[in-house]
Amino acid sequence: WVEIYDNSPSKQKGISPKYVLRFPSMEEIYREIEREEKAKSEILHETLEKSAEIQEKFEEKRREVFKKDEVNWEDKKEIEELFKEQTKLNEDVEKVAQDFQELMEKFEDNKALSSETLEKMAKIQELMEDISNEELQKAMEELQKAMEDLDADVMQKAMENFKFSMEDFSSKLEQTIKLLEEIKKEQSLQKALEIAEEMEKMQNILNDQTETG
Repeated sequence: WVEIYDNSPSKQKGISPKYVLRFPSMEEIYREIEREEKAKSEILHETLEKSAEIQEKFEEKRREVFKKDEVNWEDKKEIEELFKEQTKLNEDVEKVAQDFQELMEKFEDNKALSSETLEKMAKIQELMEDISNEELQKAMEELQKAMEDLDADVMQKAMENFKFSMEDFSSKLEQTIKLLEEIKKEQSLQKALEIAEEMEKMQNILNDQTETG
């Protein structure tokens, strides 16, 4: 709080309200990380499931197109719908990556976590950014261009490339989920160690205060 005196002979005093500045404990910090990581993990699992569904639909359509000499408007429309679904998944992963980056920056600013923990979180964030990569976008654009020409041979090749890109998307998504689970286990151990260190420091402070008192 703050005390202020005026210049009057009686020295009138004004006292501001009391405020307590409190920093989050290590347990609270790790609890927030665990909550955020759990939410991100659930989104990534849902994205992986949806990706598998899109791939199944796309493969069915790809085999259907392979049997045709010409690609009709209905084929094009169905593939465009799958494009929209895949684009939505890309956006979801990009949003998770962005949120994860903001979480990292928050704890970096607070200097609350060890450099090892932050490095592992950075690795997850990099993997998520790499999931929705340029190759997938390029394969999508090539297929869209092939659909405009409605050339069956060109479209079949473009569909093959897009198939591989979607498989790569799912593979990287699985790697990210696996790494996230591994890091969550490591963080549980790190959490126990850092909380123990924090409690020891607090106990030492209390002991010092008791001795000086």
